[in-house]
Amino acid sequence: MKLKFVQPNIENENIVARLSVGIMECGCLEWENTLVRHFIGRCLSYTAVANFAKRFWAGDGLLEVISYENGFFFFKFSGVEFLDKILEGGP
Repeated sequence: MKLKFVQPNIENENIVARLSVGIMECGCLEWENTLVRHFIGRCLSYTAVANFAKRFWAGDGLLEVISYENGFFFFKFSGVEFLDKILEGGP
């Protein structure tokens, strides 16, 4: 993915960057079928979370586990049917 700088503007004392429909559609495709999980109050390691996810969801189309700062984790699945199964069935 090629990154491009979008010049922000100040609107009603807020900084706003207007994105084109094409850029937003590309971003939506990039994160489609991705579940976001945030762990509050506990600092869990990437290894612990990834091992759990792979153990329980490997057969459910789990493709990738991504960690982000402040306890956010992203779980990318191969299709919406797998994502829906996880959301409906719980952890």
